Amino acid sequence: MSEARGGPDGDAVSGFAARYGFDRGLVEEVAWLVRITEYLAEGLGGCVVRGGMGVVFNLHGAAPRRLSRDTDVDTPATKEEVESVMAGLAGRYPQLRVRGPHKPRNPGKVLPLLTYYCKFDRIFPPYGTGEVKVEIFYGSRTDGGRTIRIPEYLGSIGPVFSVGVYEPEAIIGHKMTTLAFRTIGIPEGRQTAIPKHIYDITRMLGSPGGVRVDRMAGSLGRIIDNELSYLEDGAMGRDDVLADLDRFPAGLLDGRAKMGEGHRGRLSAFAAGMLGTRYTMSEHLADILLVKAALVLSLDIVRGADAAGAQASLDGLLAGLGRLSGLSMAEKGTKHRKITREAREAGADASVMSNLNPEQAYVYRWLAARKQTGWG
Repeated sequence: MSEARGGPDGDAVSGFAARYGFDRGLVEEVAWLVRITEYLAEGLGGCVVRGGMGVVFNLHGAAPRRLSRDTDVDTPATKEEVESVMAGLAGRYPQLRVRGPHKPRNPGKVLPLLTYYCKFDRIFPPYGTGEVKVEIFYGSRTDGGRTIRIPEYLGSIGPVFSVGVYEPEAIIGHKMTTLAFRTIGIPEGRQTAIPKHIYDITRMLGSPGGVRVDRMAGSLGRIIDNELSYLEDGAMGRDDVLADLDRFPAGLLDGRAKMGEGHRGRLSAFAAGMLGTRYTMSEHLADILLVKAALVLSLDIVRGADAAGAQASLDGLLAGLGRLSGLSMAEKGTKHRKITREAREAGADASVMSNLNPEQAYVYRWLAARKQTGWG
C-alpha cells in the first residue's frame, strides 16, 4: 500500500470540468478524494463510505449530479488501526501533506472520530494550498452498506475501484438527523450545509427501484441513539430529538411557506459550489416540503406506526409528483387550481397554496391534510 503514485492530471481535470459544468478547482479536490477513498478501501477492510463521497457514488447516472469536498467513512477498525493506515497515506501520495488526527470540535460530545486534513498544491485557481477533509468513525457498525463499483466517469480523474457505500435509505436517515437543529443536528455557525442535505435527501428519494420508509426510519432511529450515546451529560433524550425534528422546517420557511433571506444565501453558496446543474430557489422550496413529508412518515414509524401504510403514502406522493412533472404548463395550471380548491375545502390556507407552484402546492396539500404545516 505504500508505493508512491501520482496526483490528479491537469488535462483530465480540465476535461471533466468542461464536460460536466463544474469548477476546475472543485474537480481537482474530488480527484484527490477519489484517490484517498480508494486508499481507505484498501487499508480499512470492511469500511463503508457515508456522506461526502458516499453521496457522489450514490447520485450518479450518465453524469455526476453533485460533487463533494470531503469523504467520511465508518469502519470496524480500531482507533490505532486507523491511525496506522492514515500514517501511510503520504507514502502513497507524496504530494499530500496529511495533518491529523484532530480532536472533534463538539463540546459535550465524545465521538469515536478521527479527522484529517490533506493539503496539496493547487494546479488550478484558486492557486496556493488546497485542502480536503477526511473523517473516519472507528469501531463502527456498518449495517446498511453494500459494495459497488464507483461511477465510470470518475475514472477520467482517478482510479475506478469497488468500495462499500451505504444504501440510499441509510444515508437519508442519517441526513434527516442533521435537521434537528436544536439538539443533535447542524448547529448555528455550520448551517451553510443545510441545502446540501435537503438536496441529497430528495434526490435519493428518487433512487431507481424506490426507497423503503422502514429502512429510512431504522437508520434515523439508530443514528439518533448513536448521537445521544456520545453526549457526556445525558441531559437530552430521544423524545427531545423527535420533538426537535417535528419542528422542521422552522427557521428555513415561515408560516406561509416562504423562504427566509438567510437560507437563500446558503442555497446560493451550495448551488454555486457543488452542483454542475442549475438549482433554483423554487426547486429547493419544493425539496424542503418533500423532505418534511418523508420526515413525517419516518417519524411515524420510529414512534411505532405501521410501515406498510407509511410506504403506500410515500409511494403515492412520489408517483403523483412524477405525473405532475410530466404535464404541460396549461395542464399544471389546471391541476394547481384543483389542488388549491381541494385544500381549501379541507380547511387549508388557500392563500398559501396560491403562492406556490404546482409541485410545491401538491406536497403542501399533503402536509396540510396531515396537520403538518404549523412550523411558522
